Amino acid sequence: MRFERGYTFTKKHVILYEWRINEISSYFEKNNDEVIYKLDLESPKFSVGADEQKKWYLRLKSASDPDEDKTWLSLFLHYSSSKESEVKTKYFLFILNDKKERVNVSEFHKWFKNDGDGWICAEFVKKADLEEKKDELLPDDTLTIGIELTVYDDSTTFSTYITLEEPKSQMVADYKRLFESKEGCDVVIKVKDETFEAHKTILMARSEMFFKLFTVEMKESKEEFITLSDIEPEIFNSLLEFIYIDEVSDLDVVVEDLLEAADRFLIESLKSMCVESLIKLIKIDNAVRFLSLAERHNAPQLLTHVTDFIVLNVEDIIKSREFKIMEKSNPSLALILFRKFAALKTDGTFLFSDSAKKAK
Repeated sequence: MRFERGYTFTKKHVILYEWRINEISSYFEKNNDEVIYKLDLESPKFSVGADEQKKWYLRLKSASDPDEDKTWLSLFLHYSSSKESEVKTKYFLFILNDKKERVNVSEFHKWFKNDGDGWICAEFVKKADLEEKKDELLPDDTLTIGIELTVYDDSTTFSTYITLEEPKSQMVADYKRLFESKEGCDVVIKVKDETFEAHKTILMARSEMFFKLFTVEMKESKEEFITLSDIEPEIFNSLLEFIYIDEVSDLDVVVEDLLEAADRFLIESLKSMCVESLIKLIKIDNAVRFLSLAERHNAPQLLTHVTDFIVLNVEDIIKSREFKIMEKSNPSLALILFRKFAALKTDGTFLFSDSAKKAK
């Protein structure tokens, strides 16, 4: 499995710049009781980060046009660059008072696109405030303007990926090791002319029949081993394999006998696995046999699929060797079932399962 992650990365540079203008009163002029400001000052240029090609400066200006609002001083931020490039910024403009505190703070977010581009804070500070709060805002006749400027580099986009291995249950691996190595086995099971070593607790946890066998029957009989004469060693080995690792090698080869074993040893999960495998294997020459399996081992899901298949293919199945064997071994079941199927097919009243409809 592939896991991928994408990134958009932007580096930022921040500068805190102070511009001190001393003898600020020299830019004031009194006309009767009105104070007139004649300001149009530019700060020294400064750069942000290591890029010396991009320069910035502040400009403090009083209104000179008759139509402009003369009650405010305006502050501009200007950008200059020797190369054409857009710059994304965020900045705070403010005045440092006599206690070095920020006052008259204004925040802006701005893209500067070309050399000479600028942005105005038209209402930076009221002239009246400078007069009324002279001791606070103009200590020692000095106006200190500050800017905290953040400049963002162009974003970079990239992706990374790793290949993850599908997680495997360590428990399965551990039980498989026990199954193959036979370490710590505490019970011997004789199956015809072969013996199998196993672990009681594992068998008891996976099979109701083994649980009953070890907790009741073996205690009463005092035997140290179990004898099973009505199951083939090959099938019992497949049964043990499923008990330990929840899998069966070459399931389709042993599935019919294994369904019987699963039913006998009361292992429902194995029984379900066998039913799913049998459903995929249904065809003309085994449908009758699978019908008997389904009925004998109480497998309703298999019974539904196989009966639908038989109804759809009744003419061919009646001619099959399997049906002839069934007529001899279980004639009542054959006659009842297939007469009913034939009647249903004739009048069209039967219902199909999803798999049968697809087959049709």
